[in-house]
Amino acid sequence: QNDVRVYDLVSGAENTKRLPRGVNFARAVTPDGKRLLLGRDTDVQVIDIATGELAFPPLPHGGPVNGLTVFADGTRLFTNCVDGFARIWDIRTGRLAVEPILKQDPRAPATMTPDGKQLITFTAKGPAYRFQLDRGAAEPLLLQREHRIEHTVFAEGSPHRLLRLLAGAAVALDVTTGAETEGGFANPASLAVGAGSPIRAVYS
Repeated sequence: QNDVRVYDLVSGAENTKRLPRGVNFARAVTPDGKRLLLGRDTDVQVIDIATGELAFPPLPHGGPVNGLTVFADGTRLFTNCVDGFARIWDIRTGRLAVEPILKQDPRAPATMTPDGKQLITFTAKGPAYRFQLDRGAAEPLLLQREHRIEHTVFAEGSPHRLLRLLAGAAVALDVTTGAETEGGFANPASLAVGAGSPIRAVYS
């Protein structure tokens, strides 16, 4: 297993506090030098260097963590995990600050801009995605309901769209405006939906 050791750069003395073993290659230190962050097989540990104790319970992940980046102000942590999700944590509280919203390929590269305001993720197929951070809560997307609407699902790919499934067609809607956009299609035949028996779920 991998060992992590901490030294005082002025005196050269080793910090004798016991530190966790079994970490992966993902490691980081907060800008103030007070906390050590260690990526492991299913979590990230945030350790108080002075005491060697955990600052709070480990941050759970769905697999080994490939990368750790601390925001310049030392308040948040970006993690990239082999489970396909990039996450942002509040390392003052140990809570998830930004919910992961797009599952990527395992071990896909992901990074954060130096100012901590944008998250960039990449895919094996080529497209890259950019996410804006700290823009406030999202506004609700309100769609006028029609009696012919049977179900609504998200379409794959980018830009993000909703597919509004009607009896005879699927209409694509831009999720930022609610306006109709490209990507819809006509059904080969109208869906067989009887009166009082609407479609409850669609799977692909």
